[in-house]
Amino acid sequence: MSADERIRHDAFHSQQDRDLYLCAHTLLRHALSAHTEIPPSSLQFQRNPFGKPALVSTTRGELPQFNLTHTKGLAACIIAGTRPCGIDLELVQQKAELLKIADRWFSAEEVEQLQRLSGEWRYEHFYSLWTLKEALLKAYGCGLLQPLNSFGFRFPANEHGTIELVHQEHISTGESWHLELYSPLSGYRMAVAIAERSGPIPPIRQYWPEF
Repeated sequence: MSADERIRHDAFHSQQDRDLYLCAHTLLRHALSAHTEIPPSSLQFQRNPFGKPALVSTTRGELPQFNLTHTKGLAACIIAGTRPCGIDLELVQQKAELLKIADRWFSAEEVEQLQRLSGEWRYEHFYSLWTLKEALLKAYGCGLLQPLNSFGFRFPANEHGTIELVHQEHISTGESWHLELYSPLSGYRMAVAIAERSGPIPPIRQYWPEF
């Protein structure tokens, strides 16, 4: 790990969190090494003013954009060529205050969606919305400077449709976004956001290595 990564690693209070951080950054370095042919230990990173990491430029041509996420028990990263991208992963938890959280952070339309659901479906939908919002903001690269309730999502009527970003005027990047949801393991929800600036997104390939 770099000096910055070691500082962040050592800042976690529990050994479990330190181990997860180490596994996540090991995953990212090996994945990026496979794409760039730069040894994992030689990769260097820099951060934008909002903390989003990027590879330091080298003489090896245009470097891939990427994003990393981890939550209790699982880590994942996305690499999307030269397209801005974001990924978020959450452990689905049945929180009693879910609707209070939604009232604060979600758009009015999204809160109505949740109110129409009950039980497990409500929790699943909440985490679908939450991970989509986090993934999009991470792709945007602005952190929480953009309020989570200033934009929202509509879901397709069938499995062949696409997730629609609504109130897009509040995401002032000029980008169109490809959005997808996954359940990588039982009890987890994951979302990815990839800019469509270079045309349609090719099929997303998934790899689940074990270290």
